[in-house]
Amino acid sequence: MRRAKLKLLRGLAGCCAQFCLLLGSLSSVALAQAPMELSRAVRAYGVEHGGANSSSFRYALADLDDDGRDDAIVLLSGPNFCGSGGCTMLVFRGTEAGFTFVSSINIVLAPIRISPYSVNGWRSLIVYTKDKGDVVLHFSGTRYPADPSLQPKVRQVELEAASSAIQ
Repeated sequence: MRRAKLKLLRGLAGCCAQFCLLLGSLSSVALAQAPMELSRAVRAYGVEHGGANSSSFRYALADLDDDGRDDAIVLLSGPNFCGSGGCTMLVFRGTEAGFTFVSSINIVLAPIRISPYSVNGWRSLIVYTKDKGDVVLHFSGTRYPADPSLQPKVRQVELEAASSAIQ
């Protein structure tokens, strides 16, 4: 009888420890919440493009235009922004006041990477497309191309040198 109680207590202790670890990991996820200015910019994009709720997204911050400020790469999720080919990706420029919209790219799947190479002052982005695999998006001077399936496959050397943004 005593051994059975001891075994039960050990099981409960193990369960409590796992529960505490789960709670700890949830609070670290909460700490990774998007900056308020970025959430505001993403919401504004959703309102301007059909009024759809764009509150669910993954993001990465990186200085894409070498101005010393973090810019944002956002991968939207949900039925309003995703289809069978992928989801909408947004790029925002970091400013003193927050984030301003730069580009919308359709049918993107993770992973999203940042190339070490720049074109027209902005780093090239490498995205995964369902039909072509990894392709490279070059900045035109005003935006990134909207349809990655029309872009060239990335060279292996560029892919290997790229840094991960969104997995």
